[in-house]
Amino acid sequence: KLGLPGLPILTFDMPLWKRAMVVKSHMLLKIVLLLGNFHNQMASLAGIGFLMKNSGLQEVVQVLFKVNTTKAILSGKDYERGVRVHGLIASALKQTLLEQIPEDVVEACADYLESLTSLIDVPD
Repeated sequence: KLGLPGLPILTFDMPLWKRAMVVKSHMLLKIVLLLGNFHNQMASLAGIGFLMKNSGLQEVVQVLFKVNTTKAILSGKDYERGVRVHGLIASALKQTLLEQIPEDVVEACADYLESLTSLIDVPD
């Protein structure tokens, strides 16, 4: 809930949402207009593409896809490929970061987790 008593809340897909925003502003309607979940996710992918511009992300994606497909992925237009590519890149970055952790830190963390699990009584 948005905590706005008495205000109607309407959810639209992107094209209808844009038109509804124009109508709302012209008619000064007291309503809350929301994008549907799918278009919110597309907008999030486009935001990531925008923020990561000139970071090398485009070049990484172009290893897998042609130029036009890469543009569609990074602008949030190709949702299915975008989710897959962003997931793959996130996994690769996590793996790269994990490989940078010194071995003694990994061993200390493993020992600490083992000591914590020994404190927990697990019923048979």
